[in-house]
Amino acid sequence: MQIRIEELAGDITVAGLDGRFDTTGAIAIEMPFNTLANERRALVVDLSNVSFMSSYGIRVLLRGAKISTGKGARLVICCPETAVCKVLRTAGTSDLIPIYPTRDAAVAALG
Repeated sequence: MQIRIEELAGDITVAGLDGRFDTTGAIAIEMPFNTLANERRALVVDLSNVSFMSSYGIRVLLRGAKISTGKGARLVICCPETAVCKVLRTAGTSDLIPIYPTRDAAVAALG
């Protein structure tokens, strides 16, 4: 799993995740993801290139949201493909982290 970082106007950062968000992928990005969550005011997590989501991946996302919220920042998710979206909703993640169908909607929500 890899993270692509894109800085947008309005102090918004997009973190695009690529690959399988399984245990191996989650371990690979956990530290850099937590750093992003700690350093950024507004973070969009783009899951459009994530083909699989495990419970460890959900844990990483929830931890990032907790870090962001704890410092008065915001973290949202966008573009999960159908199976990944179903996993996030079934796990209740969408109750804690807003999920948007498009990147533009996620950016607008933070803007």
